[in-house]
Amino acid sequence: MKIFLCLAFTIFTLTAFACPFCNSKIAAEIRTSLFGPDFWFNLSASLLPFLFFFIITFLIYNGGWKRKPYNQN
Repeated sequence: MKIFLCLAFTIFTLTAFACPFCNSKIAAEIRTSLFGPDFWFNLSASLLPFLFFFIITFLIYNGGWKRKPYNQN
């Protein structure tokens, strides 16, 4: 029962309608510039540092790239 109440409160919340800045002219300009023609560039520029941090963390955790042993037949 608690799960359904939590879901109902998170899905049907009215806090977005209480925001005085969401319907302003400045907010519309920001949404237009954010989701405009440069959306994919902005998204990739925002996610690129997280990719680098993930790779660095992966390398530190695993001790580098795993190499296949050299076969001397």
